[in-house]
Amino acid sequence: MLKTLFIVLLTLAGSIVVFGQRSFGIKIYQNTDIFDSEVTDTDAKTKTTVHNVNAGRFTIALNLVSKNKMIHEIELFIPEVSKSLDNMQYPMDYNFRKSYRIEGKGSSYSLRYELSKMVTKEDKRLRFSGGVGVNPYYVHLEYFPLNTQTYYSSSRLYGAAINIIPRLTFDLAQGFYLDLSVPLKVYDLRVDEFQVNNPAIPVEQQISTDYNSIFFENAYTIRLGLAYTINKGN
Repeated sequence: MLKTLFIVLLTLAGSIVVFGQRSFGIKIYQNTDIFDSEVTDTDAKTKTTVHNVNAGRFTIALNLVSKNKMIHEIELFIPEVSKSLDNMQYPMDYNFRKSYRIEGKGSSYSLRYELSKMVTKEDKRLRFSGGVGVNPYYVHLEYFPLNTQTYYSSSRLYGAAINIIPRLTFDLAQGFYLDLSVPLKVYDLRVDEFQVNNPAIPVEQQISTDYNSIFFENAYTIRLGLAYTINKGN
C-alpha cells in the first residue's frame, strides 16, 4: 500500500511540473476531526458508541498554482504506527474490540490530492475556492492475545475517499496566508480484510474480505492552515 501511495504522489507531482506552475508553497494544517467509534466489549457483551472530537492532528501540504490558474495540493498525513486504539487519530468511523484478553494497536497511512479553482478574484484579500479531492488510505487494526486461549486477529482497511472541498483564504502578510477548509467525504470505496489465526479454523477460512461503498460517512474534518508562498512566477 505504501508503495502505491508513493507512486501516486510521484505521478501527480510529475503532471504538475509538466503543465508548469505560477507559484509554489508549503502549508501546515491543524485538523479538528469529528467521528464516531463503536467499541464492542467481548467480555461484557456490550456495544458502546463513542463520539470523538480530536483537535490534535497536524498534516503538511505542498501547494502549487499552475499556469492555467488551477490549484494543486498534496496533503501528507503523518503516519500512525502501532498506537493504542484509544488514541487512533485517523478520522473515520471505527469498530473496535475490547477485552482483558487482548491488546489493541492501530496504524494508519494516508495522503490527499486536491484540485481546485478560485471563485473570487485573485487580488482580493479574502478569497473563496472550491475543489475536489482523492484521499487514498490504509488502516491496520491489530489485536494481540494476552493469554493462550485467545488468538491474534487483525483488520486491514484499504480505501479511497472522494471529497468536495470548500475553502476560504485570507492574506496575512507578504507570502503568508490563512486557509480554512472542510473536506466533505462524499464517497468512500473501502476493502476490509479480516484475519484470525485460530488453528481450529481451516487456513483458507482464516481470512475474509468485505467490499463496501460508503456515501456521506459520519466523519468530518475542519482544517485551519498556515501557508507560505515560496516562489511566484509571472
